[in-house]
Amino acid sequence: VKVAEDKVKEASITTIGAIALQGIRRADVRLGETVCVIGLGLLGQLTVQLAKRSGCTVIGIDLLPERLELAMKLGAD
Repeated sequence: VKVAEDKVKEASITTIGAIALQGIRRADVRLGETVCVIGLGLLGQLTVQLAKRSGCTVIGIDLLPERLELAMKLGAD
């Protein structure tokens, strides 16, 4: 049963990652551009990482300082 629970969790995270990636695609983000991610919850944190790995300068905005700190650890400029 534990293995099945782990697979379900992995599958759900993959879906959320796909949503973040679709946002990057729809924004037509290009290498070297500056991206601003407003809201650094789970989806925002994934978007920060994807944009950074796409070669962008990433600015993150959130009201919670701990989310800002996490975003900086994950690559936000």
